[in-house]
Amino acid sequence: RDTKPMYDIRVERVLNALTHRMTESHTVEQLAASVNLSPSRLAHLFKKQVGDSIIETLNKIRLREAARYLRFTSRQIGEIARDVGFADPFYFTRQFTAFFGMSPAAYREQDKHD
Repeated sequence: RDTKPMYDIRVERVLNALTHRMTESHTVEQLAASVNLSPSRLAHLFKKQVGDSIIETLNKIRLREAARYLRFTSRQIGEIARDVGFADPFYFTRQFTAFFGMSPAAYREQDKHD
């Protein structure tokens, strides 16, 4: 049996847009228009099916990709922040720390020792 969750095709399209265009600035209004839903209907449907809001999901996608860069590259943290869609490296560091429980630098260091 396939255990992958089945999403409404419109939610799937929004998730695809967020994942493949994470560096772009997204608004609920633009995403809703792209799938022919009202912003409030898309926000409700997305939250119900995914469990997080669209913006929370986008941040998680960006942060997980940043963690991957930290693990597998030696690029500077500010550069990684920009590459995943965060314009402000300090904001990125705050978000990363809140999500992973440690700063990007500490994450990179602890990964070296695992």
